[in-house]
Amino acid sequence: AAAWMFKNVPGPQSKPVVNIEGYGYNKGYKHLWDTMQLILQDLDALIRQGKNVILIAQSKANKVANAEGEDFLCDMPSLYAGSPSISASYVEWCDHVLAIRYNSMRVKEKKASDADRAIFTYPAPYFKAKSRTVKEPIVSFSGETDDSIWRFVFGGHDA
Repeated sequence: AAAWMFKNVPGPQSKPVVNIEGYGYNKGYKHLWDTMQLILQDLDALIRQGKNVILIAQSKANKVANAEGEDFLCDMPSLYAGSPSISASYVEWCDHVLAIRYNSMRVKEKKASDADRAIFTYPAPYFKAKSRTVKEPIVSFSGETDDSIWRFVFGGHDA
């Protein structure tokens, strides 16, 4: 998105920019937010056509301001989380934000062992997750062939 923005959104005095700071203090991030909203508009058009849209993102730890105490880290999609927050707008747009994490893990001799992974559909303070339709907070994830989450999302589950 940034590369497209540098080519198509002129900077001050209609001059091209080569990095986000070239737009001026915090203006580049607003342009980036506007650019990323264009993608969501295109995805909305696909949904109106009856298509399913799946976005896959790496997560990264972002600092979250905490009005009740110390700020903390939260894993969320690896999108800009400052102001305006691209990460927050994408999380809000999605019907499901699934987090694949360790559900349980034992440590033996300073090494992780017996790690059990699961798909989380509800958030915790330290990661973003949500689902507008899946009511189970944790869905099993036993391996590559486990399709439990898809059965919950698209129907066909036994619950």
